[in-house]
Amino acid sequence: MDTYIFFRQEWKSSLRQKSFYLFAGLFLLIMTFIFMIQLNIDGLNSFTNVTATAFNVLLYSLPLIVMLLGSFSITEEREAGRFALLLTYPFKMTSFIMGKYLGQLVTHIIVIAFSFGVFTAMSFFFNGTTSVTGILLIFLFAVMVTAAFLAIGIVIGVLSSTRWLAMMVAIALWFIFIMIWPMLLIGALSFLKFNLVKPILLAFTVLNPAELLRVFFVIQFDGGSIFGQQYYQIIDFLKGPQSLIYLLGYILFYVFGMLAISTFLIGRKVRK
Repeated sequence: MDTYIFFRQEWKSSLRQKSFYLFAGLFLLIMTFIFMIQLNIDGLNSFTNVTATAFNVLLYSLPLIVMLLGSFSITEEREAGRFALLLTYPFKMTSFIMGKYLGQLVTHIIVIAFSFGVFTAMSFFFNGTTSVTGILLIFLFAVMVTAAFLAIGIVIGVLSSTRWLAMMVAIALWFIFIMIWPMLLIGALSFLKFNLVKPILLAFTVLNPAELLRVFFVIQFDGGSIFGQQYYQIIDFLKGPQSLIYLLGYILFYVFGMLAISTFLIGRKVRK
């Protein structure tokens, strides 16, 4: 019951904030640009420059946006003094964290679904060759990226005392996970013996949800060859119809793990 109360409060608060409409407008603009790129190309049927552009644009924009909004939802409560007031009421920290996360997640998914709906309508109206499967895969990619990095944003919000600090931490993590991750992999693996490369590479790939999701969905578009034969053989568990079940399980485990960490950390801060 407490989780629903916090969820409803976060949902209403999100609808009143300008950041919600800014995110909606920005994401709709992103999808419009992707539509304009693929307008005269054969839809999203395979891994092409269009699908690569769609993945890259979403991968560069979504993690940073959702981490910022997720972290601000926690730090704003503390800066405004509302969290101290909440502590005078009996509730579980698990309910608070879950309510915050679910409220933000539903808000983001509505924005993403609306933008993809507009994108799909324009695509079929102007270009009938657009692939429904391709659109659904990219939509699923956007939702999973949002779910994973929103959970990371909640952790950032719990650890940060101000929105300024939360913003700096979110940008730093975005820079590491998105911008320089391939260079970190190459640099780290170059010092390892050959027999250690595969397990370490798998560990690094699983550690970063953006990398795992990118690899998985590129493979679904039959574009796995761009990773090279050796890397493609290492990640062959992402092929096949059962791989989506593995991925969903991974996202759930990752999200609940981040939320459990958030609950533990905020509970420890309250006890102090």
